[in-house]
Amino acid sequence: MCKLFLGWILLLSTGGPLLAEPFALPKTALGQSLAQLAEMCLKPDLKTIKTWLEKNLSKESLKIIHPDDYAKQIVRDCESSGGYDFIELRKNSPDELQVVSQGRKTKTWVVLGIISHEPSKIDGFENPPAYPPEPAMPKGMTDIQLQKQMKDASERLIQAGIYSGIVVVARGKDIVAQVSGGAADREKHIPIRLDTQFTLSSLGKMFTAVAIGQLIDQKKIRLDDKVGKFFPNLAQGPLRDQVNVEMLLSHRSGMKNDFLDKRTPDMLKKGVKRAEEFLPLFIQDTLQFAPGTDWAYSNAGFALLGAIVEKVSGLGFPEYLSQNIFKPLGMVHSHANNIPQENPNFAKPYTRESEQGFVKDWQLAERDLGSPAGGMVSSAGDLVLFADALRSGSLLKVETFAEFSKPRNPPANNYGYGVMIRDLYGETLLGHNGGFTGAYSWLTLIKGSPYTIVSLVNQDSEGLALGLVASGLVASRVKAERVKN
Repeated sequence: MCKLFLGWILLLSTGGPLLAEPFALPKTALGQSLAQLAEMCLKPDLKTIKTWLEKNLSKESLKIIHPDDYAKQIVRDCESSGGYDFIELRKNSPDELQVVSQGRKTKTWVVLGIISHEPSKIDGFENPPAYPPEPAMPKGMTDIQLQKQMKDASERLIQAGIYSGIVVVARGKDIVAQVSGGAADREKHIPIRLDTQFTLSSLGKMFTAVAIGQLIDQKKIRLDDKVGKFFPNLAQGPLRDQVNVEMLLSHRSGMKNDFLDKRTPDMLKKGVKRAEEFLPLFIQDTLQFAPGTDWAYSNAGFALLGAIVEKVSGLGFPEYLSQNIFKPLGMVHSHANNIPQENPNFAKPYTRESEQGFVKDWQLAERDLGSPAGGMVSSAGDLVLFADALRSGSLLKVETFAEFSKPRNPPANNYGYGVMIRDLYGETLLGHNGGFTGAYSWLTLIKGSPYTIVSLVNQDSEGLALGLVASGLVASRVKAERVKN
């Protein structure tokens, strides 16, 4: 089945010059379709775009989403961007076209893509996230100039109505730039601050990885320990006898991705006190592949890691995080989020997606519940403390974090042990992101530097753009300082 990509994530530049003169799209079926869509985007009309989608979308795509919902999203994004200039051809094949583009009004960078597996029909439009191109980054920035660049970028996003959240840049524990917009509670007009608490989604996997790393440093766990060592009563099979801790950390166990949609109504209402309570939801599942032979992202694998932490430490997973990570670092606005609770300092999640499809007005989204796979709660200020501790060796031995930050999934080479790895302008970015309806997060440490970027958003994912801009600005600065020295 084809995959339909909903919406276009707008990626903000800093308002710099175009990388090159706009160019003409390839004279192919996909090039013609993208050109038609871009032309409609200059004067977006719901009826016109809907009619065009009904005519051009494939039958498989039309089974997934109604053209009316898709058209509403496209109109919204076209209105905020002001249309696009095509700057650079990234991919051109019979079934896929990708073009780096810049928004005319918002000065945004976006990779516009279109895919097709059926002649003269479109499966959908894709929008893989991308950082701003390096030539668009200003040179030789001071802290004051960095703050101004981020402020200008945030104001454009806020004006476009596609940002609610906070981005912080820190040097060690010292915050050198900070911008925020939107509201933690739109009804009560509560602003977003450094201590505002956000749901982290999969960014929380870093806490689980650190917990395992601490027990490795204490020689209570080895990377090659099999699951059966901790759960000998499991039925014999590949999960018990072949999957080890290293495979769980690196998503090479073969375990399936999700158990979250299997959580019972009672779990969601009352919460879950111990990670081991999640095991019946997935422990009998058949593995996707032989352990260690492939890579597949697995929330279930990290839930199992949380249960291993409990077996070894004797503490419930939430208690372990509190006693060994949050309290020692003074992360007073962080907790496991395993029990539903009301908190006036929490950033409520907002979305324009519903079971009925896309809606025009923002509405409250369902809150995530924490587990070792993610969903913990923290603040931008607390995450700065966490990142600084990873660098300094306060949580893990420096050499342990270095091992966790090595790529373990060739050929992609973008994931270690609970750590995502990216290259940006020749600099290595370490951290993790997370996403749940109306709640998106991104923590980035620039390797070999004292810089940390925290991006927390309490609405649909367009708001991640500002964090990517901040990462680009700081990576460019680090590179310039490295070259200078």
